[in-house]
Amino acid sequence: MWSMPTKVFFSEGCVEKIPTDIKNYFKTLGKKTFILTSPSFASTSKRDELKLFTEQLKSNGIEFEIGILNSGEPTLDQINALTAQARKWNPKFLIAFGGGSVMDAAKCICLLLANEGTLPEYSHRGIHADTKRVQKALDLVCIPTVFATGSEVSQYAVYTDEKSKLKLTVFSEHLKPVFALVDPKFALTISYEQTVYNCFDVLTHSLESYLSTSEDHGVLDRTTEAIVSSVFASLEKIKNDSKNMEARMDVARASVLAMSGFLSLRSGGWPIHALAHGLAAYYKLPHGALLTVLLPRFVDFYVERGSEKAKKIKSFFPKEFFKSYTLTKLLKDVPVNLDILEKAVDHALQLDGIWKKGDEPYLKAFQPIFKNDGLSILKNCL
Repeated sequence: MWSMPTKVFFSEGCVEKIPTDIKNYFKTLGKKTFILTSPSFASTSKRDELKLFTEQLKSNGIEFEIGILNSGEPTLDQINALTAQARKWNPKFLIAFGGGSVMDAAKCICLLLANEGTLPEYSHRGIHADTKRVQKALDLVCIPTVFATGSEVSQYAVYTDEKSKLKLTVFSEHLKPVFALVDPKFALTISYEQTVYNCFDVLTHSLESYLSTSEDHGVLDRTTEAIVSSVFASLEKIKNDSKNMEARMDVARASVLAMSGFLSLRSGGWPIHALAHGLAAYYKLPHGALLTVLLPRFVDFYVERGSEKAKKIKSFFPKEFFKSYTLTKLLKDVPVNLDILEKAVDHALQLDGIWKKGDEPYLKAFQPIFKNDGLSILKNCL
């Protein structure tokens, strides 16, 4: 079933000057909100977008408290601390003003403010682990400042439990934001390298279930192919002109479409994300950077195993992405530890593997990805 309850408004400058009808919509959510953001936006000496936004909330009679996610990707300890801050403020709804990590953390806070229990109890911890069902969540408005994860429309949130060394996911229809304001101007200050990482996040969201199934899915597959073609075309335009607003907007649209749930009507596994999360549990590397390394290797892996869809999609890729980005380069001075690569595969199999009595566990894909396959893919990333 496809459900897309999030209202999405795309427009240049829509955060600096919120349209009147959207201001009125915010009022219907309540007159007290908790805004989660990152240090860069919280510091008005560096950027003024959040200040301009909150001034409009004030003039609209909405009170707010600001919480700051201090590191890159959210951890369980950070989320618990921010939830305690939000609970004291007692907001009627939340606003996430930032990138994917901020939006994911905000979803976790919305969950914890409305349900009893701890976050790991609601998290996917493997096929045999009991998971509490999310009964409800506070309303969430997302203002993405990075266009990559599609968290502004999705039901997913990812965080790290540093004590257990697990990167965990919570998901529920209740976690889908009620509204998203998408302003491509935020992307104008993002470097080309970071834009590449963001685009590969979008591409991987589009291609996971496309590549991991052999049959053709008609309009779903044609939509994926259009997204891939468009994202690479936009990336080339941004490389030549970082201020190309239409190209930035096109990536923002693709990010939303890829995670809107439409492509999930196609059954298929998500092995690329499974291995990326496994690596991220041990190496503190940006999610998009890991996907930039992993996605081309998976395409090659599928091509070698006879996937016609992988052969087709490889023709969309500029050749540079099969050579220029490696795990060794991302880690820089940190030596690659083969034991950690094995642990990353074990992490993927523990949380996302298919386990059948008497059989070796595997990741669902075009063909089953067993532990040795996963290790082979990761070694090819070095």
